[in-house]
Amino acid sequence: MPIGNFTKCLSGDLTYVSKTKFCSLGKAATLWPKLFDQHIKAHGLPESYVQYIDKMKKALVFYDQAYNGKKWQIVRAKIYEAEAQNLLSGEGEKIETTCARISKFIGFPVRSNECTVVEFYNYVALMETS
Repeated sequence: MPIGNFTKCLSGDLTYVSKTKFCSLGKAATLWPKLFDQHIKAHGLPESYVQYIDKMKKALVFYDQAYNGKKWQIVRAKIYEAEAQNLLSGEGEKIETTCARISKFIGFPVRSNECTVVEFYNYVALMETS
């Protein structure tokens, strides 16, 4: 799968799961979790998702305490929830910009609609080790 299609799927547009444009949404909805699981097994979760999960766990603890009589804990829960949402809503670098940086580093063009996810992350790993 091209990295450009992968990033579009990450943002919720599952019509890019298939290489052909004729994939039904039902089929895409069953394929995407398998593809994403493969990605997580190969590359792990991004640090921002780990932090998001940690903050949401803390928020749930405080919501539970608020539900069980400690109403003042709801403020803490809302703070953690807002911090978690900010982690996910942070604007990262666009995929085209990242591909341009990789292209400059390795010396040949990397196009988001041609470069596979595996190739992309191999290039990123190469850049990080250099």
